[in-house]
Parts: sequence; C-alpha cells; structure tokens
Amino acid sequence: METVLGPFASAGRLALRAAGRSGPLDPAGLRRIVFIKIDHLGDVIMATPLLRALKVWAPRASLTVVARPASRAVLDRLPFVDHVQVAEPPWILQYTTSRQSLTACLALARRLRAARYDLAIALRYHNRWDSLLLSLSGARRRLGFDAGGFGFGLTHRAPWPRRGHEIDRGAEALEAHLGKDEYDAF
Repeated sequence: METVLGPFASAGRLALRAAGRSGPLDPAGLRRIVFIKIDHLGDVIMATPLLRALKVWAPRASLTVVARPASRAVLDRLPFVDHVQVAEPPWILQYTTSRQSLTACLALARRLRAARYDLAIALRYHNRWDSLLLSLSGARRRLGFDAGGFGFGLTHRAPWPRRGHEIDRGAEALEAHLGKDEYDAF
C-alpha cells in the first residue's frame, strides 16, 4: 500500500503545514453541498443529525449524500437530503488492493469534480481513502480530517477526534468550521 500511496502522503503532509487554518464557512454563497458517507448503514444512520444540521445551517443549498447502495433507502426518506449518489468503492470492502482502491478513488473524484460542488464534507477520521477523495473532489471548499497526510487538499481541517461517540465527533468537526453560535442544530 505504501508504494502506491507514499507520494500522496508525503505531499499531503507538506501541503497541510503550508495551508494553515481557515476561518468559519459562510452558508450564504453555497448552492451545492456534498456529504461523503461511504460507510456501513449504521454509520450513515448515526450521521443523520449532522445532515439535518447542515440543512439548517445552509437551507438554500442543495444537499447531496454519497453513500453505499444499502444506505440509499434510508437517505431517500430524509426530508433534508435533496439527492443521493450511490458509490461502492473497494476500500470499504475487505481484500482489495491499494491499486484497486486508488483507481476507484480517482474515478469517484472525477464524478464529484464534474458536479462542481461548493462544499464537500467527509468525516471518517480513520480512512485515508476518504481524505484523498475529499482532497481530489474539486469542491471550492473541502472539510474533513487529514488521515495519514491524505487530506492535503483540505481547505478546512476538522480537529482530530480524541474520544467520544461518533455523532459527537462529527458534530465537533462541523462546529469548528460552521460556527456553533450561528445555529443550534446539534
């Protein structure tokens, strides 16, 4: 894995040091938001308070969620989710190679770039592929965790979660950049 991904991680660590911190995001200029939640169904269900909070924060923006096929039925029923895109990248499955995951990551990144999102969010703090996908998404603003140096393209880095429930970790990441004083959706 390191032979394929090593250059990304090294470049990412340098870029993150140079980037510094960004200020709070402003919902006024956002028309299209994508929330990347390529995860198991239970994790998607636990993310629903975060999705609702995003819609409260930016009510005029269209909210798209990228998720696995098993999550679509749940996401389609949420009134605050406008669109669902399905993806089944190999990195969520066992026994895939780094080359397969990299190829899938680049293909999904091309799909995201074509959609021209204003804000892309991925909050899986332990997954380098999600960080790389977010970095390559082409969105004007990219909020997420830097997992292993692969968040080199982030414009807004989420604070690394130390402890707490998964919902609280996601809420903390959003609050750091959306501004808790702006709304009380959590």
